[in-house]
Amino acid sequence: MRNNYKRILFMVFFLVQEFCFSQGYRPDYLTSNGVVDCGQTTTNYGDSFDIQINTSGNRPTGYTEVEIGRATEDGSPCEFENRRNVNLNVNQAFCNTFSFDLYGCCSGESGTFRIIPDSSFKIITPNPGSNNRRTEITLEATPGYYSSVYNWKYFDIFSNSWKLFPSRFLGQSSITFDASDLFGANAGNYIDRSIQYKIEMCNGWSPTTPYTYVFEFPSPELSGISTKPTTCNYDSDGEFTLNVQRNLLSGEELVVTLYNTSNILIGQQFTTSLINNGNGTYGFKWPVRLDAGNYRIKYQTHGGRNGINANDPSWNSLVFTNFTINEPAKVIFSVVRNSDENCFAADDGYIDISASRENGRSLFYQLTKDGVIQRFNGASWVNYNGSNPIVETYYSFDNATTTRISKLGEGIYRVKVRDSQECYMRNN
Repeated sequence: MRNNYKRILFMVFFLVQEFCFSQGYRPDYLTSNGVVDCGQTTTNYGDSFDIQINTSGNRPTGYTEVEIGRATEDGSPCEFENRRNVNLNVNQAFCNTFSFDLYGCCSGESGTFRIIPDSSFKIITPNPGSNNRRTEITLEATPGYYSSVYNWKYFDIFSNSWKLFPSRFLGQSSITFDASDLFGANAGNYIDRSIQYKIEMCNGWSPTTPYTYVFEFPSPELSGISTKPTTCNYDSDGEFTLNVQRNLLSGEELVVTLYNTSNILIGQQFTTSLINNGNGTYGFKWPVRLDAGNYRIKYQTHGGRNGINANDPSWNSLVFTNFTINEPAKVIFSVVRNSDENCFAADDGYIDISASRENGRSLFYQLTKDGVIQRFNGASWVNYNGSNPIVETYYSFDNATTTRISKLGEGIYRVKVRDSQECYMRNN
């Protein structure tokens, strides 16, 4: 009897294996119990049992129970073949567990099973092992199966439970996602933590053990660098702002390193807060004012604090972004003509000045006579005795770049010229 029982199990297994390679789905036996009750003399034994999964396209529609009996028991022949069809909807096929109770001539098989993809189905993405740090993860399974098979899940380390991916990823054989896709505004809480991922059908079946990945902060994409020139050609108050295409996540720190064109490190700054530019981009303004000139930067984000050592290997793979802080045109002027008084105390002398400056700026002049700043009272120049000469003693040019200072009497005069940003021609 024991030998017959072993042969029954072998035949059932053989039929199932043959079926796996010819269909899209197969039964996954959860429990199986064999019963043998053959007579003392049994010949021509051939009982066998099978569960065949029926499909329409790539969708299981039910299953067929097959009982085949063949034996001559104690001289009595027995031979038959029974087939029973069970129709299922998609949810039943992928979510339910089914029972079977099959009999042949002198043996039987009973148990439970669920419907799973055939043995051609697998997770194509290699298991990352310890090389599992990513800013973006791609998971891929064998394509072509019904969408309910691709039931992607992740293990939430805070709720200590498996959760479904957002709906836009479900039903897809290949998915690519980052921390924000899964965790939204809370993505920063999941950075630098081991998280498991798997396919698990609603009947509990998974094709493999979960894969484990660790998210790194994906540095936000560069939108551009905006600069502000120095106020005057001799100032060191230039500015730049690094603009990126997303805000920082919770727990994420942006680190920016600044270099000159010889790749000599000028400085490093870091922040956990960006400026909302109002156009879908976010900015970091370098807090230290700079000379006019050419510069280059590298940047990255991480889950730590207080920057990243400039010699850390993580900087090596990053490319430089170059930019220039401009300086305005110098204020330059000269006295192109002057005339003395025609008569004593006539106050009809004048000085003609020509100047150049940065485009878009206005020009102003200040007059000093015999070492004393002058103020024009509408009729003549008089000594100034106020306390705010920058406001009260500078007068606009008559034209954009030329002016005549008239109604001058005898004396030694000195002229200063500045533009509307209070930039001067130095040493004049």
